[in-house]
Amino acid sequence: MSFEDRLPEHIGTRLGVIFRNAVPGILMLSLVFVAVIPVPLPAYSTVVPMIPFMALYYWAVHRPDLLPFPMVFVLGILQDVLTGAPLGVNAFIFMIALLVVSSQRRFLVGRSFWVLWWGFLIVLPLTAVMEWVLYSAIFGAVMPVEPAIFRALMTMGAFPALAWICMQCHRLVPQ
Repeated sequence: MSFEDRLPEHIGTRLGVIFRNAVPGILMLSLVFVAVIPVPLPAYSTVVPMIPFMALYYWAVHRPDLLPFPMVFVLGILQDVLTGAPLGVNAFIFMIALLVVSSQRRFLVGRSFWVLWWGFLIVLPLTAVMEWVLYSAIFGAVMPVEPAIFRALMTMGAFPALAWICMQCHRLVPQ
């Protein structure tokens, strides 16, 4: 007899729903860690794609109710700590992006992947500019713009693969 068989049915069902509702947060947390994995390529750390941001965009469109602001804030702070970024930069960017994307959710949800990607291609440059401005303001100097452009291009190219992963995980989430 397994552990699940010994639980009353309603508790096992409830735990399953809680776990499945945590899928967006667990996925974003995993991607925060994936984003800091060292890759032995020259200058990769300056142009690494905004991996957690891609998942944030996907879930903000499809299930913003499972990605509350406090969770997004904590994940942004965690990314700041792990990457050595100034504390609060990613948290601020994530929260603004969640707010903007959630406000456009009605237009994006239920559309084809191409519309989803098109929406991402609109939000991504705004996010990259916001990040570049924040870094320039925090460091008190105009930061080089080339790494921000390459980072945005890498993110743009990686989005279909990450969106596919999010779509597969989305099947686990109750409607």
